[in-house]
Amino acid sequence: MSNSIVRALWYTLFIAIGVILIVIWLAHSGYLLIEGTGDVFVALGRLAGIALGYAVLLELLLVARVPALERAFGFDRMNRFHRGAGIAILYTIVAHLIFLVGGYAIRNDANIVNQFVEFFESWEDVSSAVWGAGLMLLAGVLSIKAVKKYLTYDLWYAVHLLMYIGAILAFGHTIQSGDFASGGPLIFWLLLTGEVALVFVGYRIALPFVYDLMHKFKVERVVQESPSTYSVYIGGKHMEKFHFEAGQFAQFTFLRRGIMRHRPFSFSAPYDGKHIRITVKDFNGTVTSKIRTLVPGTRVIVDGPLGRFTLASAETEKCCLIGGGVGVTPISSLARDAKAKGKDAVVLISHRNPSDAPLLEEMRTTGVRTEVFFAEGQGGQKLSGELIEKICPDIHERDVYICGPAPMMDALTEGLVVRGISRNRIHTERFSM
Repeated sequence: MSNSIVRALWYTLFIAIGVILIVIWLAHSGYLLIEGTGDVFVALGRLAGIALGYAVLLELLLVARVPALERAFGFDRMNRFHRGAGIAILYTIVAHLIFLVGGYAIRNDANIVNQFVEFFESWEDVSSAVWGAGLMLLAGVLSIKAVKKYLTYDLWYAVHLLMYIGAILAFGHTIQSGDFASGGPLIFWLLLTGEVALVFVGYRIALPFVYDLMHKFKVERVVQESPSTYSVYIGGKHMEKFHFEAGQFAQFTFLRRGIMRHRPFSFSAPYDGKHIRITVKDFNGTVTSKIRTLVPGTRVIVDGPLGRFTLASAETEKCCLIGGGVGVTPISSLARDAKAKGKDAVVLISHRNPSDAPLLEEMRTTGVRTEVFFAEGQGGQKLSGELIEKICPDIHERDVYICGPAPMMDALTEGLVVRGISRNRIHTERFSM
């Protein structure tokens, strides 16, 4: 079954659940729409609450790293859905609060402040829901791009976890008030939330724990690839059972003080059944700067493999693999995979200068045509859609894989699209969620 059909089935399921939720709302609160202004506000507030609850469930499902979802949609598309669900959560929290407080204030002929205080003090489930909503709002606001850029990754990630605490605090409110407090709607909501919770716990928490018990991953050695880039070789037990495809990535947590935070890194070498390799750039001031200090025997938790940045996603038998900076890591793996599978591949590598070009010699020995460009120095060239088409005239017949800094990926994608390359044949992936 093709990915497009599988995606259509998932969309149908999500829409069907949304329709059921709206039908439940209409059955229990629809009559309020023909009453007074206060009642209309209350009905709309309940609808916003239902939308909020569903958005939270979708958000949890999206970050649960469900393989079936990831295979169907790909990590980039799921990231976009993740951001969309986060925005929906922000808007629906505000709408739920405004409409319900305003509606009951009109009903009770009270001012808004007194009505809010009455909610908070008299409704036991509301007080915990308000705290939960506050935590979700904080996590959502700090995830807005304009705000997030001022935060370190570690601080942002820690605050992001508040979303889960907020969802737990608000859950009681969803089954004690409103349209899901009893009968069939309550059963449906409990089944829906219970299933999402099981999926989240299973894939996000239990599976990495099982992998850890099975493989006992640990650092074998650290190799310097360039002045600021290091490769980490990771081994363990039963490594032949830890399968991944070239181009995929995983979340890695090194169990060592000062570095014990999970980070996404792509596999920089294909599966060999013996060890896995990641190649990491040393960014001063971040946890990556401590990768070079890892010692053999350091335990590692590996959550993955993840992503669809693989040759299995290709629509053609020919490919063009483009890497920039440390983005060459999955490209290196893909190049060797393409060679092993007999695919017609062209590799284009872009670095700032020759002094910091990780895995370059390795790339040149893959047997795949490899062109390297340096942006700095005399005669420097910067990759563009025009240059790619010049170097690879049959680019229209190839699947294109791009990995590197986000601005580079965006610019090259648009540069290729305006030259008639189908977006379906342009594969990029931003390794985060």
